[in-house]
Amino acid sequence: MTCATHVMEKFPELYAHFAVGDQTLIHGDAYVANMYFDDGGNKIGYLDFQMVTRGHGVREVTYLLGSCLAPEVTEGNIKRLLGVYCQHLAEQGVELSEHAAWQQHQESALYLMVSCIVNGALGHMQTEAINRQCVERAMQLVVNCNAMEYLTRNC
Repeated sequence: MTCATHVMEKFPELYAHFAVGDQTLIHGDAYVANMYFDDGGNKIGYLDFQMVTRGHGVREVTYLLGSCLAPEVTEGNIKRLLGVYCQHLAEQGVELSEHAAWQQHQESALYLMVSCIVNGALGHMQTEAINRQCVERAMQLVVNCNAMEYLTRNC
């Protein structure tokens, strides 16, 4: 069974995991092409709000980092960055353990992979080169965080 086939078969169960635990408002398509920055680089905003929903904030972090950064950058830094994210949440009175954040990251990596594959299959949202890069980055993220093992164990 291929990785993509396994994910698609398990996707309803995986998607149900997104509704478990604390939720927040998320953009749903948090990648750099949907962001804008002021001239000084101090303020960031989002465009394109068709995918806004509620969910785990980690999904946004994974989606942004996994689709925009090279796999070798995320592989060496993702646990540290998730730790920083958890610390900032705690400073705001929101508790999220690093273990829970890691599990949400694994789930979100699978979601990103499916999103990139679907977007590429549509063929009109981005160029073929951008679609290919997104799929490759997402698949490497899935490998780097052992998301397939998580899927097999928990869904």
